[in-house]
Amino acid sequence: MIQAGELRNRGEFQRITDYSAIDTEGDWTAYATAWAKIEPTGGREYVEGRKVQAETTHMLKTRFISGVRPDMRFVHEGRVFKIVYAYNVDERNRELMIECTEETDNNG
Repeated sequence: MIQAGELRNRGEFQRITDYSAIDTEGDWTAYATAWAKIEPTGGREYVEGRKVQAETTHMLKTRFISGVRPDMRFVHEGRVFKIVYAYNVDERNRELMIECTEETDNNG
């Protein structure tokens, strides 16, 4: 069961509206606003092209929101969390657990 005090990060779930632009910045619109607990679970660095990238994995915990999918993202204070998967805890429509990745550019 979620305790209200755990959910300290208010953010917005967004969905892409222009799938032809999904490889670029894309065209994102608001889907739902929610309070969530954001907890880092791991990270790695890798080279993409000539740039060093950092990727941090997070687990988001929030009250149940119908329709959250892997082609969406969660935005909190300018940070963008790409959804990897979302599942309805115990299939009770009360709690949603979401694994996300947050990518940052380490080249300053």
